[in-house]
Amino acid sequence: VWARALLLRLAYCWHWVLDEALLEVAGFKPEAGQGDLSVHDLWTLETTHRLAVFTRTWNTSTSHWLRRLVFQRCPAQPLLATFAFSAWWHSLRPGQVFGFLCWAVMVEADYRIHPFLSAWATSQGVKLPYRGTTWVFTQLIVAYILVAVETESFSMLYLLWTSCNSILPLSYGFALLLLLLAKKLKQN
Repeated sequence: VWARALLLRLAYCWHWVLDEALLEVAGFKPEAGQGDLSVHDLWTLETTHRLAVFTRTWNTSTSHWLRRLVFQRCPAQPLLATFAFSAWWHSLRPGQVFGFLCWAVMVEADYRIHPFLSAWATSQGVKLPYRGTTWVFTQLIVAYILVAVETESFSMLYLLWTSCNSILPLSYGFALLLLLLAKKLKQN
């Protein structure tokens, strides 16, 4: 899955290079920080240990557009609404619906898991393995999501869902449920 996702990421970057080149030739140079191919953004994509940071950095121009169009205007569940809108925008193929909704759940889990885990990672000896492990988890979840989004049929999606590659996303989803349940019990 990771190797296939790497090829998909390279294809996406190639499309961004072409898009930005065509826009620049047409006289529509992106504003500072709005392009998708700055060295800073590519470095962030490859080195971040937070899925939420990866998500904001991936396809920066679209990310900013979705933030303004959906996320900031949605009164309830803006994260889920943003990813659902993105799935709709991409044509609602089975893999895209599953992939984008999975992505939304993974980002929500990321928002809740990292503060919980980083409270435990206080010493330098613990921070390094924590960041290394969460970087690998982020890369594997991104790979899973990219492969899911590019899946065309229910049968291929079923194969992905039933493979061992689903263990990490399912674990993140389960951890999210536990953290939400713990929060609710704490409030009561």
